[in-house]
Amino acid sequence: MAVSRTSDDLDIAIIGGGPAGVSCALAAKELGLEVVLVERSGIGGQLLNLDEARFVPLSNEPQAGYDLAAQLGESADAAAIDVRLFAECDELTRAAGGWSLSVDGAQIRARNVVLATGTHPEEPEGGWAEKFLGAGVSHCAACDGPLYAGRAVALVGGSPWTLAEATSLSQHASEILVLIPAGEDLAPELGERAGLDPAKVQIVREARNIEVTGGSAVESLSYKDAGGNPVARDIGGVFLGTSRSPNTTLVAGLVDTDERGFVIVDSNMRSSAENLYAVGEVRAGSAPLLTVVTADGVVAAAHIAGLLGGGMR
Repeated sequence: MAVSRTSDDLDIAIIGGGPAGVSCALAAKELGLEVVLVERSGIGGQLLNLDEARFVPLSNEPQAGYDLAAQLGESADAAAIDVRLFAECDELTRAAGGWSLSVDGAQIRARNVVLATGTHPEEPEGGWAEKFLGAGVSHCAACDGPLYAGRAVALVGGSPWTLAEATSLSQHASEILVLIPAGEDLAPELGERAGLDPAKVQIVREARNIEVTGGSAVESLSYKDAGGNPVARDIGGVFLGTSRSPNTTLVAGLVDTDERGFVIVDSNMRSSAENLYAVGEVRAGSAPLLTVVTADGVVAAAHIAGLLGGGMR
């Protein structure tokens, strides 16, 4: 069945080019919808920061995230999807019959918007992460881990991302001090993960008062352990595996969110705002798993196609 159109507006504008956004675009294209995908950097999202992506659809083996990101880009090209790379959507407003997006000063009109903007790392207290970012502090072990080959590093965080960062760092660093802040122990399997050498990886739970100091770059780190004992040591670099917050500035005040700011959706990925969907990690109840976020994108596209009278070609 052909899609029923009443104007020149696009059927879907997707904001975000990670696996959730690209899967939505691919499914929408296959369902006969007119779609544009806006991405402020490159295709792949968090995949670009992963040496090892697990739970890859239709595969039992982990794969390099950056290789998967390249495959997403190739699939989008092959499907002739209108992808706007390095384009920032800075405003989203209601328009007759849908939405208007301001993208680098130009306006894009679409009946439906799919938010696939993902998350960003939460900054540790103390301001040191921002101060030394790029000067010994990094959010990406896959990117910067090789720079610390043979050196001792610290990894701060207790989120589902901590495990991936520790796995990447174990290939390069001589020693990894994992500091899991009090109240943030979301990686209980970290100590048992096969492949992490216990002689190389020291895990400190309930760490408090974490501070990083140095001149023009990171030089040392201090913290208090669970017993309140102060510990200080020289360190080559500090990586962040902290919990993540949703990128929802664009839809602030437009949609209902949970207590942490993630967009609340129904089973079809619809938010509380009409014709506005949220997929992937930006939605409440999601998980940083490829199988989950790619399914989100397909569900949203299929629901929109059904509303517009579309179907598989």
